[in-house]
Amino acid sequence: MPDKKPVDQAKAESLRKWAEVMQDPRDDLLHKISHVLLDVDLMKDVEDAISSRITASTSEAARDMWHKILDRYERGHFASLVKEVADQTGADPAQIADKDTRTAEQQQALLEAYARRQIARMDKFFESDYMKVVRALDEVDSLFEEPADPDVIGVKESFILYYFTTRPDIRPSEAGQFTQADKEALIAQYKRFEAFIVKYFDGVERANAARDGEWTAALEAFIADENPADAQEIIEHLTSVLPEKYVVPNNKLANTMTRGIIDIGRITLEESRRGAKKLVETTCILTYEGDNVHLSGRQPFTEYDRNVYNAVSSLYVYGDQSHVVTPAMVYRAMTGLTDSEKPTAGQLAAVTRSLDKMRFIRARIDCTEELKMRRITLNSKQINGGEIDTYLLTADAIKVQAGGQTVRAYRIIKTPILYEYAAAVKQVLTLPASVLDVKEISEMTVDGAKKLTIGARLPNTESRILIKGYLIRRIEGMKGKNGLNNPVIALYDYQRDGETHQGLYSIAGNPDPTRTEANRIRDNAEKMLAYWAATGYIKSFEAQTERKKITGYKITV
Repeated sequence: MPDKKPVDQAKAESLRKWAEVMQDPRDDLLHKISHVLLDVDLMKDVEDAISSRITASTSEAARDMWHKILDRYERGHFASLVKEVADQTGADPAQIADKDTRTAEQQQALLEAYARRQIARMDKFFESDYMKVVRALDEVDSLFEEPADPDVIGVKESFILYYFTTRPDIRPSEAGQFTQADKEALIAQYKRFEAFIVKYFDGVERANAARDGEWTAALEAFIADENPADAQEIIEHLTSVLPEKYVVPNNKLANTMTRGIIDIGRITLEESRRGAKKLVETTCILTYEGDNVHLSGRQPFTEYDRNVYNAVSSLYVYGDQSHVVTPAMVYRAMTGLTDSEKPTAGQLAAVTRSLDKMRFIRARIDCTEELKMRRITLNSKQINGGEIDTYLLTADAIKVQAGGQTVRAYRIIKTPILYEYAAAVKQVLTLPASVLDVKEISEMTVDGAKKLTIGARLPNTESRILIKGYLIRRIEGMKGKNGLNNPVIALYDYQRDGETHQGLYSIAGNPDPTRTEANRIRDNAEKMLAYWAATGYIKSFEAQTERKKITGYKITV
């Protein structure tokens, strides 16, 4: 049995995969609710969850699929129990697995191992974010009757299932993402839901008498009425200017930020000019500060956060001079969408969480020696000589009234510090914003000749945003006047100058991917590179292999 991945890495992968499933543009609301329900049911009892899907299946193919899943789970679960007992007792796993040769002591050990897992599963269930949401709504006295049959989904449960479809960043079966601020927003939203339902059915009595189909229609009506994207669009037509250019701070600090350096004390970054013999040191301390940090623990600054930060910086430098941005404006700038295209509620929630995180990370940086080395003199509101003491994003969260709607927005008070610092040392990448809007490339034959055609936009899942951001940084580095010596974008982590550098798999959040996961990451990367080659951003690319294994891509710019 392969070694288990570290808990934090496994959780991060779980959340990433969940977000991709919930943000799949091909799935409608009912499909997403079914994903949520399955995640909850599997947490309660795996065998019962799968068996109920077998019973509910309306086609032979679906029943056969669920039967195979159940068989695979039962065999795998029993094999892992046998291994656990074998490791514990030193006995032969084959002898333990055979009921005819298994001893009474081994049988008891199997039962105890099974019981421990059941207890652990129930502990996880009661500690999950799903149960936190359930307990939050238990504090609200509902107007509606709850069904006597526990297998029947009631009003609150229907609302909870819908709630998770709007928050792809919170997986029901995981813990630690649902915050106090989320709880307050949830309760407020549920009260709006109840008020809407009473009005929709013209009274509580009629609502309680409604059938399942009527409730589905009522929920869909509430969703249409509640959709935050409509309110976002109002304010954006007033203030939004899509930036023509996209900026990327690309110095040592920006490239180190995503490696868990927050709240670990003073760190030292060695800097040098190209061709310089001597290294100089820049010291940095990053901490979470502020009385209103509504975050689950001290969350790391991730690759996704970096892409959000780049988008905010682009809007600050090349956007509207009011420096007021909404999460939707930031998402569009990050992905190259037009001003008429609406991000989903889940995409807006992810950007909002990221922006709030940045507002409470304080950066103390001493880059005095670096500025001297580069012969730069700089005094601004945030950089005094070479000393910086400010927040990653100095911004006020504000509410803007527009068209009778209240919209959450952010007023950026100071130049985003990572951008200002990188600009001071001339380490900012600037590229056309249109490069971010990647489309599918297909090949067709016209009059006997093969021609490339540009198709639909490649959907912007979180994984693709991370891949795209990294590829762009590497390609722009190759294009710069101090062009990178190595034209290869590595898939795996590698060592250079005594330091470990992340490859594309790690950037995508999966440093040790399965074959399927690796194929997915490479497929996304190749689609992006193919589009950029077809549109002239790069000249060409080719896969690099080692022992028939793809290890990276050589880029010709």
